[in-house]
Amino acid sequence: MIPKKLMRQFLLKEHASFLLLIVLLGSAPWSQAMEPVVIAPGTGTVIQETIHEDEAGNKERWMRTGKIKNREGAPRVGQIYDEDKERIRNRILALDLWSFSFGPGKATGLANENSFYTFTFGRHWEVTENAEIRSLGNIFLPSKGSGYMLGYSLGGSYFFSTTDISPVLGADLGIAAAQSDNGSSTQFSGGFHGGLRFFRTSNTQMQLIAFTHTIFDNKNPSVIGLQLGVLFQ
Repeated sequence: MIPKKLMRQFLLKEHASFLLLIVLLGSAPWSQAMEPVVIAPGTGTVIQETIHEDEAGNKERWMRTGKIKNREGAPRVGQIYDEDKERIRNRILALDLWSFSFGPGKATGLANENSFYTFTFGRHWEVTENAEIRSLGNIFLPSKGSGYMLGYSLGGSYFFSTTDISPVLGADLGIAAAQSDNGSSTQFSGGFHGGLRFFRTSNTQMQLIAFTHTIFDNKNPSVIGLQLGVLFQ
């Protein structure tokens, strides 16, 4: 068993050594300036440079390198992990296209049995290889007589193929106004569309689309039609 007096002397020496180390570190004749962390492109290697300066103003540049670590625990500000780097690198730049489509249509709930002219102006963003977001302005006018429907809709389409010719199916939600001999209506509206998209691997495309668009009120005025369209940048 170690005598208490010997143990006390040992602890005093250890404390003194620790205090002396703190004093020496605090009075060291150099300082450090940390440079930002740099990630070498395509390698996943992290490079950090440290500048050491002594009292005479002499500087030394030290460099530390290492690999990006896998995520452990919650994310921290300023840390970049392998999965984050891959996610940023693989982010898709959406294909941005304008469109103009036209074709014949037929209306119900507008007190007009004649055929309608349908026109659609839109913008499309292909956010993935199989999906797009689309924003459309619709104009449906009768070939004879009175009545019309105007509207704006926002929706999406799904492509069943990534080849030049692909079947497409989608839906839209918006707001529309209709006028007929039975009165007028302005309400939320919605519709479905389906057809074929041609030349999908190009930034100039064509489409043949069948559609239906309905205003959600008591009379439910609607227009169904077939449109041929061109998409371009």
